[in-house]
Amino acid sequence: MKILFDHQIFTWQKQGGISRYFAEIIYHVSLKKNLKYELSLLNSNNIHLLEIGLKKNIFNRVLSHPRITRSRFKKYIDKFNLYRTVKALKKQDFDVFVPTYFDTYFLDYIGKKPFVLTVYDMIHELYPSYFTGVDNFIEQKKELIFKANKVITISENTKKDILNIYPNVDEKKIEVVYLSHSIKNTETTINIILPEKYILFVGERGAYKNFEFFIKSAANILNNDKELFVLCVGGRSFLDTEKTLFESLNIQNQLIQYAASDNELYLLYNRALVFIFPSLYEGFGIPVLEAMASSCPVILTNASSFPEVASDAALYFSADNNLELEVRIKELIYNEQKRVSYIEKGLKNVKRFSWEKTADNCIEIFKSVV
Repeated sequence: MKILFDHQIFTWQKQGGISRYFAEIIYHVSLKKNLKYELSLLNSNNIHLLEIGLKKNIFNRVLSHPRITRSRFKKYIDKFNLYRTVKALKKQDFDVFVPTYFDTYFLDYIGKKPFVLTVYDMIHELYPSYFTGVDNFIEQKKELIFKANKVITISENTKKDILNIYPNVDEKKIEVVYLSHSIKNTETTINIILPEKYILFVGERGAYKNFEFFIKSAANILNNDKELFVLCVGGRSFLDTEKTLFESLNIQNQLIQYAASDNELYLLYNRALVFIFPSLYEGFGIPVLEAMASSCPVILTNASSFPEVASDAALYFSADNNLELEVRIKELIYNEQKRVSYIEKGLKNVKRFSWEKTADNCIEIFKSVV
């Protein structure tokens, strides 16, 4: 069997959960003797492809140079990726097609070949007020969900959301495949001086990520413990509106923003007192597994896929209850016995997931449509 993967996610995402997912699948497909694959991609600066040994040629390194990727020529270079995918589709030398995102361009060229779509979440459909200009995106995604031979969702919660929003979709064609994590305990140094005591927040902070709610919930604790900090990893530098919020709560000197590399993540999780993921909605939540694998206790919103992924290995709070989150933070920061208990639960829970298992499940689904 030959699987054709398209260019979409690797064209525009330098790094991230979706491109990591597909890079891991491609890597594990490459290890199977009875499988072939084609990645219709001329150039990409995606770091996950580099990690699995793809796209190391000189041509790709030149086209991926920052001076090129940030120039007006980038959009023309990206068109070569689309051209290469269309060419592969027209050739029809594959058994199953796997689009990596939701552009419907391929429907004109796929013919009678089957395709398998992965849906990561339904955040745009459920919380449209947080997004602008996504009507076409939602319509294309909807069309592909109905036309796909199989739909992979990364949690039971996402499957449920699809069926609630589009009840006419055939439930039998939706298969759940869990993701995993890639965090490693590597020998590295941190490029900042870490505080002795800190709460960890990872990722973007806007909209449904619920960062402002988290900060307001933690403010009393921070004010009563001036040796405690909040370390925000990833995302943009603090906005003026965020700085104003910090000042109004008198915690402006206890917030740190740091753009960490993947190699630094393990230590940042491992040294944190607790990792908090206050998001209103996640299709899966890879950082949950990253924290657990790094021996960091976890506090999560009791919503979306979190209980499914973390099970009883995390503490939960209601998304609209500041006091409840404050109590949960105190439980893990100031109760060492409880911290150790949830660290142990997390290390046990994370063993349920692996990229090898993810890839094997996807491969079986690819085979089922041929």
